[in-house]
Amino acid sequence: MNFPFVDYSQSPGWIVQYNEQGYDVTTDADGNIYFVDRDNHRLRKITTDGIINSIIGTGSTGSFGGGFNGDGQIGTDTMLDKPSGVAIDGSGNVVFTDYDNQRIRMLASSP
Repeated sequence: MNFPFVDYSQSPGWIVQYNEQGYDVTTDADGNIYFVDRDNHRLRKITTDGIINSIIGTGSTGSFGGGFNGDGQIGTDTMLDKPSGVAIDGSGNVVFTDYDNQRIRMLASSP
């Protein structure tokens, strides 16, 4: 299957860089696919029409390598440090592990 790819800022026409295979993948009730892009410090979503978007993570672990800038940010403003797992709960929230920050975190679904 050929997908139209987007870059880190979701601009059309660029190929997403994906550095690591073998981490978690899940789907939601609508058939969207979510996957962990661990070494790019992001979670990605492939929509049912084949568009790949970064939904969580800035792609940076910060100048000191900690990769944590608190909770409550917009998903793409949230710093992660090697996410490793992802699931969708019964309310459609994206629940994920932020491995090197030793946290389980959540991106709330839109109402």
